[in-house]
Formats: sequence, structure tokens, C-alpha cells
Amino acid sequence: MPLLALGMVLNTVYRVGCYYKNWYRSSPGSIMLSLDYNYFNAVSQEIVKSKIEGYLAGRMGNSL
Repeated sequence: MPLLALGMVLNTVYRVGCYYKNWYRSSPGSIMLSLDYNYFNAVSQEIVKSKIEGYLAGRMGNSL
């Protein structure tokens, strides 16, 4: 994820090492990197959470 977009997760150490040189990650690994990991990193958790909330809001008539 580009560094500017990572402000969505506070108190996280960012590491260089994604596909693009100017992209960063919030953990050494996560399930988004390899199925050898059994967790989502902080950034991925926020993205998944927002997608689920958006889906539920649409299904429930924005009553969340």
C-alpha cells in the first residue's frame, strides 16, 4: 500500500517490501502475503472491516 494511504492504521510500524518499491506493509507477513500465515495484518484488518461494514450497511438499508 502506498505510504500516504497507511495513515488509516495508527501505532503501526511500516516496512518496505511490497511488490512496488514505494509501497509498505504493516507486518513482516500476513495471510495476504502467504497462506503460511494465519492472520491479517493491521492494514488488511481495517480494509476487510470496512468492506464488511459497507456490505452490511447496503444489505440492512444503511441502519448500522
